[in-house]
Amino acid sequence: MAETAADLLPQYKRVTELVIAHFQEPTWTPAFAVAFVCGVEAIKGCREIPKRAMQIRRPSKRATPLQLLHARELLERWRECYTDPEEPDKPPPSKTTPMDFFYWCEVDCEQAEWKPDLLDHILGLIYAPRAGRPLPPVSMYFLEAAKALERYQRLELEGTLSAARLAASTAASGVGKRVTVRRTGKYGKVCPLEAEIVEARSLTPIHQRMDGGAVLAVMLRFAHDGAHPKIERSTPERLLYLKNGVETPYTQRALQQFINERPLGPDGEPLESGAG
Repeated sequence: MAETAADLLPQYKRVTELVIAHFQEPTWTPAFAVAFVCGVEAIKGCREIPKRAMQIRRPSKRATPLQLLHARELLERWRECYTDPEEPDKPPPSKTTPMDFFYWCEVDCEQAEWKPDLLDHILGLIYAPRAGRPLPPVSMYFLEAAKALERYQRLELEGTLSAARLAASTAASGVGKRVTVRRTGKYGKVCPLEAEIVEARSLTPIHQRMDGGAVLAVMLRFAHDGAHPKIERSTPERLLYLKNGVETPYTQRALQQFINERPLGPDGEPLESGAG
């Protein structure tokens, strides 16, 4: 049975995450690089292609004999054909930078009978589009993350502009006291995690964006990943965030109340204040 988009998206999301993680390493062994681009799980620092391994896109399945064969053939080509432009007489290095490897792999595979499974996807992530070529397909995961970042930056900008307007108004009125700008909801309460909730909601499937449990699940991933410094850690039913240096709970009930105060339009985006 042919794989559908619903099958492929999580597979390539995993590939994208691994590219980001592995690119933190300054050098790879050629065997690891070859296995990776051929879609085969391998141990960092390996010198040969493993006899048996799991797939990168589908980690619950074994790498196919063809994937392993392609990996061994590509590693052999590296050892026979790679030359350093600056020192062409030197033998192939025992380690390579990721960018040097993928540049070599792209050139080497231009006239080859087959192309490694993940090469096109990885090149689409690391290269700028070339003149005369169409834009490479972008991971849906990247698109959603970019949209979330744009919303977050817009929220920050709106808050900055509001503070500037209020400061200018205060200065014009001659009032010298310090003014604090606070975002309040229907009940006059300040939401301590508004930016994080807005981002999490944008990453939640449209039909679940009014469901506090679904949005909380995304925020729990934020806490687990450690990418949002305000969120210190989490339990299954609540987030713990830092407030004046003290861990403070934020419950699913509070999150649901916040969401209920901000209905969505038919496109899944929050309605403007007063829209109905």
